[in-house]
Amino acid sequence: MKRPTVLPVAAATLAVVMLIWWPWEFSIHAARGVARRTAGLGVPFLPGVRDSVTNVLAFIPLGLVYRGRPFAGIWGVGLVAASVAVCIEAGEIFLPARIVSAFDVFFNTVGACIGAVLPTLGSRMLSAFAGTSMPLWASSVLAIAIVTPAFTWLQTEFASLDAWSAGYPLQIGNEATGNRLWCGEVLSMTWQTKERLWTRDDFSFVKETSQVPSEDCDGVWFKAANPPPGLVRLIRQNGEVGLTVQARALQGRQYGPARIVSLSGDPASRNITIAQGGNGYDLIVRIRRRWAGANGTRPHYRLPDVFLPGQPVWITVEANSDSTRISAGGQRLIDRHDVSRQWWILLLGDYEWRANSVGVASAFAFWVILLLPFSSLIGAASAGRREGIGETMATGVLTGVACWGSLRVTGVYIGWESVLLMPLAVLTVAIVSRRSVRSAARCRSTIRKHSV
Repeated sequence: MKRPTVLPVAAATLAVVMLIWWPWEFSIHAARGVARRTAGLGVPFLPGVRDSVTNVLAFIPLGLVYRGRPFAGIWGVGLVAASVAVCIEAGEIFLPARIVSAFDVFFNTVGACIGAVLPTLGSRMLSAFAGTSMPLWASSVLAIAIVTPAFTWLQTEFASLDAWSAGYPLQIGNEATGNRLWCGEVLSMTWQTKERLWTRDDFSFVKETSQVPSEDCDGVWFKAANPPPGLVRLIRQNGEVGLTVQARALQGRQYGPARIVSLSGDPASRNITIAQGGNGYDLIVRIRRRWAGANGTRPHYRLPDVFLPGQPVWITVEANSDSTRISAGGQRLIDRHDVSRQWWILLLGDYEWRANSVGVASAFAFWVILLLPFSSLIGAASAGRREGIGETMATGVLTGVACWGSLRVTGVYIGWESVLLMPLAVLTVAIVSRRSVRSAARCRSTIRKHSV
């Protein structure tokens, strides 16, 4: 095999493997407990929808790269992809936080096969569409009619509080399991929804005591005798919650994070947790949302250096489907939820929210993916009607602007950059699609001439 053929395959394969193994926390001792982490042996494990989709998507790029190689047949691509997936699972033997599963190998192989057939299938579909000579405006209308409700639904579901459970007890100073003790005092606590306001006196607490090796901490924490179903019901019904806490840490650095207020079942299942952790003085906030995971860590929030021993701190958390607002110790954090910027965090297990430039790049990728079918149709229709490049560009730009405008009319939040990124995404895909269809048509014409 020639070097130019080997290098792209090797580079793409290595990149995918490294990303899947991230953050590379290998341990030789993890192999001792691999039976407890192997699906079908020690772990009663069936893959969830998120894991299955992630494993398929992760290998689609490899399928695109493997296509056209000496093993380009679908069975050859599947065999190579399965071999790579097996190697990945073998490496996860030494990753203590991972489950070794044959399901992953299966879905990785499916993803590679999809990637291998996508170019051929897409080319045939676009060529067939180009033969209909459909007007350009029809693709634009179709894009607006489908993309607007689709994104509106995605945006609403992305940060919805509908996933909150009514069965989680309320704790002050610890987790339900009693292993995340916080050394301090909660001086006041207020929960607020549209219809009602709750204070600490509205809950019936049972006093719990833990043995802790500290002179500053008496090990006392409080657990609500009964879960607050009325509170959770109204939060789910209204889609918003406000929580204000005045807390005073009695000990310096605290880790865990140590739970100040927690509405949760265990350290991996929570509706909301306000805690002290990070570097020991930081405020940590985790909120369960429909797509944020049961642990509320995709993403979670941190305000640095909030707690000083003996000094009261006011903590305010306001959350709804549009935004999360947190303030404490003179600091303020505002996260305006935008699925176009943040969709990639769904693929990560634990992510601390940060406002950075990654959001712009991820937003462009999101709009390319969401608008891909309709942008491709615009390019194919342009090629079929033999329209000029100028008309294709104008249609692409106007379609992107119209989609952005229709979303703004519906009232959903999207970042300021999308007014530029959406037209650019449509334009880019439309031009590529137009050139692909015209190139395919020239190839077919050349073949017919030579056959005659």
